[in-house]
Amino acid sequence: MRWLFVLDPLEQLKWESDTSLAIVEAVVELGDEAWYTTLDEMHLDIDSGPWATGYRFGQCNPLQNAISVDPPAKVKLQDFGRIFMRKDPPFNMEYIYATYVLEAAERLGVGVINGPQGLRDCNEKVYALQFPELCPATSISRNPAVIMDFIRAQPEHAICKPLDLMGGRGVQLVRRDDPNLAQIVEQATKSGTERVMVQAFIEEAMNGDKRILLTDREVIGAFVRVPPEGDFRGNLSQGATAHQVSLNSRDKEIVAALIDDLESRGQRFIGIDIIGPYLTEINVTSPMGIRELDELYGMRHGPKIVELLRKS
Repeated sequence: MRWLFVLDPLEQLKWESDTSLAIVEAVVELGDEAWYTTLDEMHLDIDSGPWATGYRFGQCNPLQNAISVDPPAKVKLQDFGRIFMRKDPPFNMEYIYATYVLEAAERLGVGVINGPQGLRDCNEKVYALQFPELCPATSISRNPAVIMDFIRAQPEHAICKPLDLMGGRGVQLVRRDDPNLAQIVEQATKSGTERVMVQAFIEEAMNGDKRILLTDREVIGAFVRVPPEGDFRGNLSQGATAHQVSLNSRDKEIVAALIDDLESRGQRFIGIDIIGPYLTEINVTSPMGIRELDELYGMRHGPKIVELLRKS
């Protein structure tokens, strides 16, 4: 099988920890052909259809700092069995336009992971609200007065998040009685021009943010990201540390509640985030975690993921 990965430029990736490269490594190891391209090298022509400037991996051993690619070549997207969209957010209009190119490939019979329509529909923060019984109190608005009313209604703190970023960037812990509340909200909403999410602060956040990785209907593994001292964000990019964790009954209940809808939207490789008893995010664009699972549990998870994604 031929695979095409849509990535950020290779030189921007942290090779030793990047989940996309862990999957590429498994594809090459299992004897399949792996290529990559970037958003600005994808095109859609009315006559020739979707195509890209692609780079074939010769070797991919990121833990040994050994990756080689062939010279660039023009490739038709319909010539690949799988296209794996792994471009990191921001989830902006350029990202959306790229999903239209991928959708053209999908119409030609290519298996696109994750499904382009589902990527557009399933904003990683907003999509979770389709399951309100699983989520903490939440409001999404760009109206400063509405946002401040929500924050002031909380017992002590609230979380304010941008809707288009990842890795804890732009996330703020806001006190309900902060004397600078109006300025904080004005800055977060860019003077009322951009929507943000505000949520009730979950006290268990200080104990960690649980990440569960799914492929199709199967749980691949889970770990908990514990914030560093002086921070509340359970993001590895913000200094959190990863630890082994077992799924409890509430975690399993949340996973079971999501699986059918994810499958119906063509979302096959997923990262579910849970804090305490609450679902906080459903990551579909480029969920991370394979290398963390590998290190914590002493086994490689990439080959299993590739085998599952080969099936259909």
